[in-house]
Amino acid sequence: MLSEGLYNILSTTAALTALLGTARTDGTTGIFNMLAPDEVTIPYIVFAQEGAEPVIAFEGANRLQRAVMRFSCYASSAKVVKQVANQVKYALNGLFQTNAAGNVTFEGAWLEREVDLVESVPHGTIYSTHVDYTMWWTDNA
Repeated sequence: MLSEGLYNILSTTAALTALLGTARTDGTTGIFNMLAPDEVTIPYIVFAQEGAEPVIAFEGANRLQRAVMRFSCYASSAKVVKQVANQVKYALNGLFQTNAAGNVTFEGAWLEREVDLVESVPHGTIYSTHVDYTMWWTDNA
């Protein structure tokens, strides 16, 4: 599945895991599909599918699929959030590989949009960078 393959890619990118921390107080990798826990240690990443559409060829529907994925990066400073977002981009740009963890073959990934936001929270400020990718893949199951 797409989400397992993406999680595997992000969680095995050494520079990204170094930024997120390997001895996190929340006991996680800092990479979450769709929703982060309430008491999460920052920095962290949440990724979710924003849209999808079937790929139709002259022969009809095929195994190739297309989706837009959002990778939302959060940190306590603008510098760190951009470092995390840049490592996500390095891991995904032009992605072509078969990923056994998700039983998926990535046929390409292209950055569509990047947005920076700042939000005041009760005890400080949280910075976020959201990167949206168009992903092409086939499920091998």
